[in-house]
Amino acid sequence: CMGTNAVVEMDPRGTDPARLERRRWSVAAGPTGVAVDDSDGRAVVWSQFDRQLAVIDLLSKDSKHAVETLSAPRAQKAKLTAAEQKGRKLFHQTDDQRISRDGRACASCHPDGREDALTWSTPVGPRQTIMLAGRLAGTGPFSWLGAHESIEVHLNTTFQRLGGSGLAQGQGEDLQHLIAYIKKMDAPSHADALVDSRQAELVKHGEAIFYSADTKCADCHVGGATDAKTYDLGTRAVGDRDDRFDTPSLKFVAGTAPYFHDGRYASLLDVLMATDSKMGHSMHLSRRDALALEAYLETL
Repeated sequence: CMGTNAVVEMDPRGTDPARLERRRWSVAAGPTGVAVDDSDGRAVVWSQFDRQLAVIDLLSKDSKHAVETLSAPRAQKAKLTAAEQKGRKLFHQTDDQRISRDGRACASCHPDGREDALTWSTPVGPRQTIMLAGRLAGTGPFSWLGAHESIEVHLNTTFQRLGGSGLAQGQGEDLQHLIAYIKKMDAPSHADALVDSRQAELVKHGEAIFYSADTKCADCHVGGATDAKTYDLGTRAVGDRDDRFDTPSLKFVAGTAPYFHDGRYASLLDVLMATDSKMGHSMHLSRRDALALEAYLETL
């Protein structure tokens, strides 16, 4: 379990094995892989965050003394600073009551800083999980409503909504460590994508449409990002308390379906063909132009 830094043995004979814990062994932070040797009664666990191997004696009745460890050397130039490493651990922690009361971690909804593609029922209406990786800098205010001017306020508001006590300033700088790690996350790259000449031409045509005075996409999604403003586009859903929503960034929008605050659209093409003049002017586009615009958006 990455969030609790433990290896847990469940009883497979139970009607609900996930609720029948037999044994538990503590390991270093970030366990991501386990290999079991049945013939020798051992399990080898790799903990990515602390770069440590643990060899567990499965035949031992004393779980506290059944684990031997071996640390792997770190690279001379680590990808993450010490603060970012602390933030990474906190991002994945599931037993921190400051984050949530029910065992959810940041990574539960934002695996690898991305999003779970789910729309959650919240006290203020349905909300689709927003991607974090590569989307933090220059995208405030935060939340679908644009209600939080700072990421500190937004995170603590989210923690409290999950039943957590929050990460107050001065608590060992944990909040700043967490923010440092989130800022470090990179969005997946398009650099390795294979694009033939025909597709490249389509993307170029779509870019022209995006920045055209007719569609006005770039008026709000400045540079493919956001103008940091809220608008009433008539998109209020059942359960919503508000009419105005923040302009979302379009960075890596191809990997963040479904779309809109309530996840009402399954694809980018659905969004483009359904919007009226309140959000850009894409309904007048031919299917070829809409496909070109979609192709361009997928490169952002």
